[in-house]
Amino acid sequence: MPYTDLHWKDRKQLFHAWRNMKARCANENLPLFKNHGGRGISFCTKWDSFEPFLSWALTNGFKRGLSLDRKNNDGNYTPENCRWATRKEQNTNQRSNHHVSFKGKTQSILQWAKEYDLKYGTLYHRLFNLRWPIEQALTTPLAAKTPSSITFNGKTQSIPQWAEEYDLKYVTLFSRLRKGWPIEQALKTKVERRST
Repeated sequence: MPYTDLHWKDRKQLFHAWRNMKARCANENLPLFKNHGGRGISFCTKWDSFEPFLSWALTNGFKRGLSLDRKNNDGNYTPENCRWATRKEQNTNQRSNHHVSFKGKTQSILQWAKEYDLKYGTLYHRLFNLRWPIEQALTTPLAAKTPSSITFNGKTQSIPQWAEEYDLKYVTLFSRLRKGWPIEQALKTKVERRST
């Protein structure tokens, strides 16, 4: 696409991406500097001026709404290491992501959630709040709808009856079941009481 045909909003977005990239690498007064220039991340000399960056962007997948992203988060801003990515793709590529290994494969929680058709929040909760093993967290199906009655050890009762029998609040038991907890775990896991 010739530069003259470029919509002004696209040109503005590209200019801001270029300017911010340089600032993150060179301006020590910026809070983001510590995660970029402060740890040795720089940009290639050919991108010192805007026109070469603009030319690269237009021939390498730039679309309005995408952001400049480094493929290798520890690498520099170079044509070989940069891409135009969605917010979701960028979130997957952050250093702060939790990576988990399962069956010889290591991925971020977001990638595992996508692969096993789970919500990110559900998988995160199972792994870090409930401390489930990775296999259980990935393979336990979500309850599509919490039933009005539940059978456990040959006995069928409503959720309020089970909650009363196991000294749980109805809301706690209902929430656990909605999140896909197995019935035994939902009933027998004690609620941690906060000390005042």
